[in-house]
Amino acid sequence: MQIEKRQSNFELLRIISMLMIIFWHILIHGGIIANQSETLKVIISFIQPLLFVHVNSFILVTGYFQCNSKFRMSKVLQLNNAIWFYKAAIPFILVLFGGLTLSNLESIKLLSPISHYDYWFMTQYILLYLISPILNIIVHNINKEKYKKMLLLFFVVFSILPFITNQEVYPSSNGYTLLQFIVLYFIGAYFRKYNIDSNYYLKSISENSRRLIFLILFLFSGMISGFITLSADSFIGKNEIFSYIGNSFMNASNSYNNPFLIITSTAYFLYFGTFHFQNKFINLVSKLTLGVYLIHDNIYVRERIYDWLGFKSTSYSCSILLKILLFTFLIFISCSIIEWIRQKVFYFIYTRKKSKKFRQRYRKYIDSLGVPINW
Repeated sequence: MQIEKRQSNFELLRIISMLMIIFWHILIHGGIIANQSETLKVIISFIQPLLFVHVNSFILVTGYFQCNSKFRMSKVLQLNNAIWFYKAAIPFILVLFGGLTLSNLESIKLLSPISHYDYWFMTQYILLYLISPILNIIVHNINKEKYKKMLLLFFVVFSILPFITNQEVYPSSNGYTLLQFIVLYFIGAYFRKYNIDSNYYLKSISENSRRLIFLILFLFSGMISGFITLSADSFIGKNEIFSYIGNSFMNASNSYNNPFLIITSTAYFLYFGTFHFQNKFINLVSKLTLGVYLIHDNIYVRERIYDWLGFKSTSYSCSILLKILLFTFLIFISCSIIEWIRQKVFYFIYTRKKSKKFRQRYRKYIDSLGVPINW
């Protein structure tokens, strides 16, 4: 196994997914969802399922590539360093300029690199990466028929059952869990192991036709989710049974394990898989997306940025969507520049002789403990 060359089609997916994340965060944390007009509510109900593929798509791509890649402890350390830097640097800057006062407990918590509250996605992602060698054993030692049955079982137990039982079948936490990431990892890995081009029903049609099929599936399944969300209010309050159904529908609209969302996310992933190209600029920008997430969704930034940008009004109309789109790109560009600078500084430190000596000593010590680690 070796480190693969970046495929720009999937790097573009990462960029677009991060833009979706920013757009969604503005809707939620900017108070638009809580203060939307009736017309805007209808539009957002159909936009939301298409935006909500962002998290699932990142994990599908991870499964697609990581299933054929070696586990590297250096990657864990790189992720940890980026998280730790922004988790500590942002509040430090705010304290320095008088915009924040930290309690002793809050200061101590900054020493912890990750937590579910600060960056829930990164916590689950790192845990997924740590167990990826075990998941890969399953991927590479199961035949196609058993693999399909496993995915079907996962889909029924961890997606359909929570959907029809209002997440009561087990504590699924609406798909914000490591278990959800594992299911998506296996789906992404399946499409790597059994290329979609070899599918019996798709191999006889052109790539453009497959692209159109995935696009239609993406839009159609997204529309179904939109109708489910809109219909939720009409059920709530009629009687106990209808209220249960309505609450299930409403809960599903914000659940990453919603079966329609998994279908939408998979179609979105497969659509980008039909493209094959290389672009250095896309590959460069894609490497900055982690920093974009860590900066704009830092808890201290999140509490302030949307007020700074003039959101959190008492009422919003459809015209607000243009403002959100504009600030989505501004936030992405600004955070990308900051992350690019951070990476350059970290690379400079990483290549210093003292840094190399420290890493050598650290690795030698870990190796002396008899822990088999691929650096």
